[in-house]
Amino acid sequence: MSQTPPSPSSGRSDVASEWGGSTVAGDGASTFSRSSAVSAATTAVHSSGSDWSTLFDYDYEAAVSESPSRHSSPDLHSPRLRFTVDDGDPLLRQAILMVMRIQRVADEINDVEDFGEVSPAVNRQLVMILCRRRQMNTRTVTMLLSPDMTDITIWDAAELKTDDFLRVFTFCPDLKEVLFKEAGQFKDEVLEYVAGHPSIRIEKLRLVGSNLITDPVWCEFFENKGQHLKAFGTGFLDGHFGPAVMAKLVEHGAQMERLKLHSVQKLTWGMTRDISKLRSLCHLTLKRPWDRVTSGTINTIIEAVGHQLQTFCLDQYQHIDDAVLEKIHEKCRRLDKLRFVENGNLTDAGFVRLFTEWENHPLRHIAFDSCRYHNADDPVENEGGVGLCSDGFKAMMAHSGSDLQHVNVRSCRHISHAAFLDVFDGVKMYPKLETVNVAFCGAVDDAVLAGLFRSCPKIKRIWIFGCFAVTTRSPPRDVFLIGHPSADGDLAIHG
Repeated sequence: MSQTPPSPSSGRSDVASEWGGSTVAGDGASTFSRSSAVSAATTAVHSSGSDWSTLFDYDYEAAVSESPSRHSSPDLHSPRLRFTVDDGDPLLRQAILMVMRIQRVADEINDVEDFGEVSPAVNRQLVMILCRRRQMNTRTVTMLLSPDMTDITIWDAAELKTDDFLRVFTFCPDLKEVLFKEAGQFKDEVLEYVAGHPSIRIEKLRLVGSNLITDPVWCEFFENKGQHLKAFGTGFLDGHFGPAVMAKLVEHGAQMERLKLHSVQKLTWGMTRDISKLRSLCHLTLKRPWDRVTSGTINTIIEAVGHQLQTFCLDQYQHIDDAVLEKIHEKCRRLDKLRFVENGNLTDAGFVRLFTEWENHPLRHIAFDSCRYHNADDPVENEGGVGLCSDGFKAMMAHSGSDLQHVNVRSCRHISHAAFLDVFDGVKMYPKLETVNVAFCGAVDDAVLAGLFRSCPKIKRIWIFGCFAVTTRSPPRDVFLIGHPSADGDLAIHG
């Protein structure tokens, strides 16, 4: 069914036609100068010869981490930022200036009529702030669109209407990477429009919450556009995306390298098994299955594509056991990221066998969140060694510690105090480790943290929620302790 898209200029003001100025509607004819908002900082950083995007992203991330809540905007008047601006480093000063200008534009969003021409990096940061504030709507998304855009990411599209999504693809026909979360109004007519236009060739598509797209339209999309897709993800679907859709995805997704399926209620064990037919697959993430998926089904996938997998994540797959770990040990040689979440069948002995003499190179990202013995009646005793325990933790760090960057062993409560001290003894070094999540690991105390600080010279963030034996309030410089039990209302203590 053909669709008549809305006019690209619908809802968009053409008042600002120059890079140097954007007009603001307000009391009288006040003008919001681009030079005072964005251009000055952009010009300064470009003239410095530095990688402006990398510098800006780095300092923006640091500014966000500074704030008490991860959902809040940077505190531009914090002592940390004032020190950074005044410490004489021109690059840092320019980056903080850019943060302040972007923040100012976001603060005045109700008065801004048009952004003019902004760089992709500035565009992304504006989207990030507007999504946090729940201000991504018809008006703001229209201002962000540009005909030469090749990627768009909107983390909160809950207030966007069907016409808004149509406007995105009409005004930006060259989009290659598309991500919409909370996209409840992304309906059949939008995907039909995309599938019916030969000029639209999306290579990476992720739709979360688009529960009104029916199976026939999904099938049409994969028939027409599946050959171009290199990455696809969807989630929180209950009424659609059944076996026929998976069959079309597998049939036409010869170039599919990345697949992510989250809370798809119609995803059966048979559909999961069919993923093994995607012979180009390198990154696979499956979350929260509604059907009973056993180790045999998962091993079929590993047998087919395990030799090329770089990312393998299974969240809340509670019926898989050590047979999956054995198959990973046997077949996987290129893994960089491995994640199992909320599993009560994997054992410590299985983790030891996985990491012992494993021919895979050291992993860079490991997450075994809540892989533990689930028994509310007797949560302390674990005679069967269920979950990641002391020996598995030591084997994991011995295998991957040299290149490991991110570790998450949250709620792995059976890792002992002695195991933590053995791993983080100040002698064994983990030169690339940046983030560690040991929340709700009761054995973690001040001695463990002291060893971790010595063994991890690049550590940036440590999550310690529920670690009530931790009393230190003085982490090293530039290290965040997140979830300190005595943080006086703040989520993080910054060294």
